[in-house]
Amino acid sequence: MSEKDNVTLISVHEHQAEIEKIKGLYERRFMREKNARKEAEKLLENKSLELHQRNVELENLATELEARVQARTEELEAEKNHALELSRAKNDFVATMSHEIRTPINGIIGILKLLEEDLAEHSEHSNLVNIAQHSSHTLLHIINDILDFSKIESGKLRLENIPFNLRETLTKLIYPFEKLAYEKKIELIFKLDSQIKTQVIGDPFRLTQVLNNFLSNAFKFTEQGKIELNIQLQQDWLVFCVTDTGIGIPEDKQSRLFKDFSQVDTSTSRKYGGTGLGLVITQRIIELMGGEVGFESQEGMGSRFFMQIPYRPVENKKLQNSEHSPENSHHQTNKPLRLLLVDDNQVNRLVGQKLISRLGHHVDCAEDGFSAIDIMKNQNAFYDLIFMDIQMPDLNGYETTQILRKENIQIPIIALTANTSNEDRQMAKDSGMDGFLSKPFQLEEVENLLIKHCCPA
Repeated sequence: MSEKDNVTLISVHEHQAEIEKIKGLYERRFMREKNARKEAEKLLENKSLELHQRNVELENLATELEARVQARTEELEAEKNHALELSRAKNDFVATMSHEIRTPINGIIGILKLLEEDLAEHSEHSNLVNIAQHSSHTLLHIINDILDFSKIESGKLRLENIPFNLRETLTKLIYPFEKLAYEKKIELIFKLDSQIKTQVIGDPFRLTQVLNNFLSNAFKFTEQGKIELNIQLQQDWLVFCVTDTGIGIPEDKQSRLFKDFSQVDTSTSRKYGGTGLGLVITQRIIELMGGEVGFESQEGMGSRFFMQIPYRPVENKKLQNSEHSPENSHHQTNKPLRLLLVDDNQVNRLVGQKLISRLGHHVDCAEDGFSAIDIMKNQNAFYDLIFMDIQMPDLNGYETTQILRKENIQIPIIALTANTSNEDRQMAKDSGMDGFLSKPFQLEEVENLLIKHCCPA
């Protein structure tokens, strides 16, 4: 072999060695990549399995949470329904207790009214009767406060929006306080802005209630000096202010006002009485009217309580609520009337019959709705008007009235009840009744209703 061949052979061997080396490098790289890919695939598989497991766990957790939410929702729904049932039960209880408590009080007040007239010439006995009357009215006022507060808390207090004579409403409000001012030797001042129109739209009953609370408090805490009711028109607002020269309220006690069942201090309730609800009810009513309440006071100098409500005058219209019409107080029924009093309470029948009879009218009684229907079917032509109690067993006043109307008995029927809310008035109207008389009633109120419904002009 020649030297050239040897060189060539060496080159071939070297070339083959180089190829083998390169081949080895590629094989090792291939194996590394293959192993890396296997590891990556295994890792990916493990991760996928882990993700799947996590996903299953999340689905199970979501299902469990959904079940918990559903169960809690059902629990809350059940609790809500239970709370509503309790609220309804409470309202039913309050309504029932309202009737049950007011009924004997109305009887007491009525009997005392009869005794007052009979004992007018016996000053000592008359004074005792007056004390009993005052105590009865105080108790009734406390009960009314509690019942009104219950209605406000349950959201069931509704306001009327009717035209009424503001000046006449205020005059009627002031009248009983004039006697009190004379007895306590306190000057009572009444000012009404001449810019305010006589007829406005609102709720005369609740407005009277609020102002009566302000004035009652003023007289309660004032022993000398003066008390002033001032009504002014300020832009689109009616501003009512009651100012007194009474004991005033200490600055550190003023924060207790307008809070539920709260008074300035315990000695106040012991000395002057009250539930501590009057101002709370006042504030809630005024807020329902879209207004505001406030006060200013200085201990030993007196207090000023004020409220403002939207001014809504009636333009060029006559007063539509004739029960508040002033002409009623200037007429009397010109003939004896035959009246039917329907009430399940024997005391109420006795008192009502005797009181109304003093107006010169003949009054018959029925002990329940069924008796009233039987009487009216047989003697329809003999009665001019029916006074119908609302809360009676078996057949209440609304139901009795509806039956009478279906029997085409169209004489006036007046609701007679201790419940005086706007809802009760509306229910009376919807059932076919013609008017509303709240217990305990005054003879003037009875006379006005008889004039309106039995004595056409």
